[in-house]
Amino acid sequence: MSNAMPWVRFYLYDWISGTNGMTSEQRGVYITLLVCMYEKKEPLKTDFETLARVCHCSQKKFAAIVEYLMRNDKLIEIDGRLWNLDVEEELNNLSEELDNFTFNNNEEKEVKYVN
Repeated sequence: MSNAMPWVRFYLYDWISGTNGMTSEQRGVYITLLVCMYEKKEPLKTDFETLARVCHCSQKKFAAIVEYLMRNDKLIEIDGRLWNLDVEEELNNLSEELDNFTFNNNEEKEVKYVN
């Protein structure tokens, strides 16, 4: 089974209210970076050349958008990497839920074999 996340929770109201006032370009870069963070499950290397290409914009435009997103608390920089605290929270919650599911599932199997 793949380690890739097949889906993430996407709260529509939070997205609409959280990106209200952003341009289409800013929203596009933001969602692309979030998806990349979920995919990698870690902060993204601050390689503007590569990230700009992934986001389909020039490095100059990308740098301006990242600066905007950081200024508006959508992204933070940690040790030269871009990160989003909501992504971190969601990944931590998912990890806890998977641990609980695995534990409960194993517990049920043990009970079945004891009977």
